[in-house]
Parts: sequence; structure tokens; C-alpha cells
Amino acid sequence: MKPKGRHPHLALSATRVRVINKKGRFADGNGLYLVVDESGAKRWIIRTVVQGKRRDIGLGGLSLVSLAEAREAATTVRLQSIWHHLSLFLRDTFLPVLSPV
Repeated sequence: MKPKGRHPHLALSATRVRVINKKGRFADGNGLYLVVDESGAKRWIIRTVVQGKRRDIGLGGLSLVSLAEAREAATTVRLQSIWHHLSLFLRDTFLPVLSPV
């Protein structure tokens, strides 16, 4: 069966994360990136939209956050963003109808 997602063959693996040593930003998918500095330091970021603006949210360095933990944290951040937008929509849609005149 074919893996799902836009480019699953480009997703990072734990082995690839460990051996990457050149400077750059390496995508795992769904907004999760491994950023490698000139010094070789590695950190995770998630690129998402917060209040209509693109933001890079740091999840921690590779020595503290594994690939699996970074994926889980990225999913949590995206879900929190979705729930926030949903709650604003519900407030703006139904609160005016329910409030007394």
C-alpha cells in the first residue's frame, strides 16, 4: 500500500537526522523542520500560522527532543491552533444570537 501524505518518501528518519551535518532546514512534513546551524547544532521548529501570521515555533534541540517527540509536539501545536480558531468562530457566530437585547 502506498504511504499517505504529500511526499512521505522525503520524511526524515531517525538515522538521517543523526547523520545530517550540513547547514540548512530539513523538512519532515506537516510544517516540522530540523534546523542545522553552521556549528552543527540541531533543533526542531514547527512553521505554522498564528493569528494570520506565519510563525516558527521552537520545539527544542535534538539532544532533548527526539524525532518522535517533535512529531508529537508538532501535532499538539496544530491541534491547539485548530481548536483556538474553532472556539473563536463559535463565539463570533453564536454569542450575538444568545445574548439578551
